[in-house]
Amino acid sequence: MKTSTVALPFFALALASSPAFGYVLVGTSDGAMVHWDTSALSVGLDPTMPSASVSSADAAQALDAALATWTDAAGGKLTLSPAEADARPDTIVLVRFHQDDWPYQANLLAYTQLYAHQVSGQITSAVIEVNERDHHFSVDGDRGRYDLQAVLTHELGHLIGLGHSLDPQASMHSGTAPGDAHQCNLDDDDRAGLTAIEAMQSMGAAGGCSFSPASSGSSGALVMMILFGLLGLAARRRRPSGC
Repeated sequence: MKTSTVALPFFALALASSPAFGYVLVGTSDGAMVHWDTSALSVGLDPTMPSASVSSADAAQALDAALATWTDAAGGKLTLSPAEADARPDTIVLVRFHQDDWPYQANLLAYTQLYAHQVSGQITSAVIEVNERDHHFSVDGDRGRYDLQAVLTHELGHLIGLGHSLDPQASMHSGTAPGDAHQCNLDDDDRAGLTAIEAMQSMGAAGGCSFSPASSGSSGALVMMILFGLLGLAARRRRPSGC
């Protein structure tokens, strides 16, 4: 049967292992945790939609560092790796930079789209989009621009199934500010969320999220689109820290 694509109504699953943590896992409206059917994902820059803020080499370096951050934290249970140069676009997750045609709210820095089966929660494809129409990014600590590695680290957390954390120190917290690079690094809350995802998948549970600056189912299953955005603010109280 033909599947349908719908805008996702989603909800947070109460999966935090302790009240001390603020991470959130997001599921479909049918109660399934959004998940991949593989422990190895390839992510690459879309050569047709490069960054205008930083060079291709710097963007690739920022992405590689963000991928390594999550891979290292997973301890071999999950691998996020740079896509091969000759990889087919339909076999990898693409990161795209928009300069003229940003289709979302102007205050969003980036968006992660996950396409998943409503019943099983299995993700079928994903794309990460970065808003350069309204915002500028850097990789050198420029206090007037958003840190690209921090934004990509956050978006990759959505890619693997994490929602926005209630912990303001976490990489998965929904806010950031120009020059703030602390979300390049994971804190205990991010690691706890990652552990929860690994535990759910190891139990065979079908049971996912985007980033903003602070303030397999049956043949008839619906394919849902999950959108997550990162909002940008002009200032934030915390002191920036380097990647």
